[in-house]
Amino acid sequence: MPTLHDFHARALGGREQVALATYAGQVLLVVNTASQCGFTPQYAGLQSLQQRFAARGFSVLGFPCNQFGAQEPGDAAAIAAFCERRFAVGFPMFDKVEVNGEGAHPLWRWLTGLDTGEAKPVAWNFTKFLVARDGSLVRRYPSKVEPEAIAADIEALLAQPESEAAAVLAAAVDALEVPWRQESVMPGLPAQCRPRDRAQGYAVQAALAQRIGQPVVGWKIAATSLAGQQHIGVDGPLAGRLLADRLLPPGAAVPMSRNRMRVIEAEFAFRMAQDLPPRTEPYGRDDVMAAVATLHPAIEIPDSRYENFAQVGAPQLIADFACASRLVLGPAMPARWRELDLAAHPVRVLRDGVEVALGRGANVLGDPRTALVWIANELSHHGPGLRAGDIVTTGTCVVPVPAAPGERHVADYGDLGSLEAQLVD
Repeated sequence: MPTLHDFHARALGGREQVALATYAGQVLLVVNTASQCGFTPQYAGLQSLQQRFAARGFSVLGFPCNQFGAQEPGDAAAIAAFCERRFAVGFPMFDKVEVNGEGAHPLWRWLTGLDTGEAKPVAWNFTKFLVARDGSLVRRYPSKVEPEAIAADIEALLAQPESEAAAVLAAAVDALEVPWRQESVMPGLPAQCRPRDRAQGYAVQAALAQRIGQPVVGWKIAATSLAGQQHIGVDGPLAGRLLADRLLPPGAAVPMSRNRMRVIEAEFAFRMAQDLPPRTEPYGRDDVMAAVATLHPAIEIPDSRYENFAQVGAPQLIADFACASRLVLGPAMPARWRELDLAAHPVRVLRDGVEVALGRGANVLGDPRTALVWIANELSHHGPGLRAGDIVTTGTCVVPVPAAPGERHVADYGDLGSLEAQLVD
C-alpha cells in the first residue's frame, strides 16, 4: 500500500524532484493553493500552523493549482513572490500541479483515490489532507475548514510516537552528515539504521542531500564495468547525486588531502535538455538520446565515507551518493559526437605528460549511451527522474588511475577534445 513517502514533487521553481520520503517522521498538511481565491487568506492560517508546530516535526506542503476558476494563473516566480510578499509563507511550496483528472500529479492521484477506483475528486482550492508520521493519509478537510480548526488533530498526531521507519531514516542521515561535510570516514552505518535494499539506500541519499542543502546539479553512475562491480562488491551500477559545491571547471585545483580513494576516472558526461520524469513504462534509447543537449569530457575524483567501501554493499554505497565526490567538467564536445560510435571511441589519461591509461567507451556498460538509458530508468523507478540541465557522468572509460597531490592529469578524447585537472593538497 503506497504512502506519501513513495512520491516525489518538484520544489517551486526548482529543477530537482524532491523525494517526499525526506519528510518521513513528520506530520504533514498537504494543501492545493491558489493566489486569487476567496480562500486565499487561509495562507495566513497555514503559516500560523507552520510556526506553531514546525519545531515538533510538522510541515505544511503547498501545491498551487489552476484547475478551479483559473485562480492560480501565475508562473513559479509570481507564485513565490506573492506568497512571500502577502503572507510571509515559510513552509515548502511545490510547482503548480493538476489535482484532478488524468493529468493529476501522482501524489494527488493517491490522495484522492483516483488509482484505486474510489476516487473522490478535490472540490475547490485549499482542500487539506492530514498525513501521519508514517506517510498514511489520516483525514481530509474541505476548503471551508479554516487551518486553525485542524490544530487539535495535528496536536494529537504529534503526540504519537515517531514511526520506526522515519526514525531509521533520520538516524542514517545523522550518521552520514558529519563525515560527508568533513570528508572523514566511518566504519559503516550503524546496524539499526542500515538500509536493507536499493530503495532504502536512495531514500537515505535523498534525505542526506536535503540535509546538506547544496543544489543537486546532476548524477554519477558508479560500477559501470564488471571489474568495477567486483571491486566494490555490487551486482550492478549505482546512481549518486552530484552536488554543486563539488562540481569544478576545467583545469581546476582538486583538493586531495582528505581523499582516500586517490584515483581519477576519465568519463563521458551528458547534459540533459529535457526532463525524463518517473513513469511506469521504461525509457528506450531513442527517448533518452532525444532528451540530451550536449556531451562533455569529465574527470571524476570519487571517494567514500566508509573505511572499507568494498565491503559495505550496494545499499550503503547508494546512501553515500554512490562514492560521488568531485567532478571536473569540460566544455561541450563538437556536435558530431552524435554520429560517432562512442563505444569504440578511444580515451586515454596522461599523468604529468606521460600516458598511464588507455580505454574506450565500451568499458561503460558497453556504450556510454547505454549507461545513460540505465540511469534514466533507475531514477524513474527509485528517484526523481532526470531533469533538464542535469549533468550525468556515465562511468570510467579507463581503469581508475592512481592519483596524488601535485600531479597534473589530462583526459584525452582525441578529436573530441581533452580536459585537465590539477591535484593539490
